[in-house]
Amino acid sequence: MSLWQRQEIQKMLFEVMTEVADLIFRPTQKLGKRIKNVPQITLVPAVHPLLDWSATEFVFERRRYVILVQSHLIGLRKFSEIC
Repeated sequence: MSLWQRQEIQKMLFEVMTEVADLIFRPTQKLGKRIKNVPQITLVPAVHPLLDWSATEFVFERRRYVILVQSHLIGLRKFSEIC
């Protein structure tokens, strides 16, 4: 898969995740720069914990991965504090 295809998939994923009704997708600054959508404001927690997700990017064995976690599981702390 080419870099361009990966970037397009990332953009599509972000668009789908943000179009779902009341779903909150909180990318880290690092992931936001990669998908060209840096978070500008902090949102209040969602009404239901299953609608509130945080995401970050990490590298393992020279491959990039994105991890999605329910925000309430990390207490709405920044991923940089955890990783």
